[in-house]
Amino acid sequence: MNRSTLITIGIVFLFCLGVIGYVRSVIPTQSVELEALTVGQEGLAQEAEISCVPSDVFAVGAPTPDVLFAESLVPESYESSFLKGLFASKLVDGKSTTLAYPGSTEIDYVVRFSDGAYVINEVTVSWGSYGSRSLVDKWFLEGCRAEGDWVPLASGVDVTDEVEETSVDGGRYSALRLRASGDEWIGVYELELR
Repeated sequence: MNRSTLITIGIVFLFCLGVIGYVRSVIPTQSVELEALTVGQEGLAQEAEISCVPSDVFAVGAPTPDVLFAESLVPESYESSFLKGLFASKLVDGKSTTLAYPGSTEIDYVVRFSDGAYVINEVTVSWGSYGSRSLVDKWFLEGCRAEGDWVPLASGVDVTDEVEETSVDGGRYSALRLRASGDEWIGVYELELR
């Protein structure tokens, strides 16, 4: 190789590093307040207590995708999640054909409501192929009450269905948390609230 070819390769390499650095700096990182306390349910290895903020604003009806914000407490893989567009936000985009996939054997998503607390009567978790192929070993759903405390809403083991419909107590909640684990990498298609 001649000198000009090596210089060209070096410039292209530096350009690619610059683009990757720029993309990583522009994409907002998702953060939540974490404390090193256990949630109190058996299950996932590294559990953390997530802040549960009380809400005195009560919304009417069912939360729609435009008021839902999902964040992953499991770091989303750059290659498996970011590059493929499989972000936490896909969990609550209103489409059961899109996928939230962190690239891990565990998922831990917190879904917050931007406009107050909602009365939740039913939650539908669309596991898709992760349910039909029995890849989800155990899962937990918790709700953040309007008063500011987390309560267990539902749980299960050895998921074998694509869709899991769960009735809950009809309380007012300002956020939900969905955790699950399996022996292989897992994801979830949609979390629908009614």
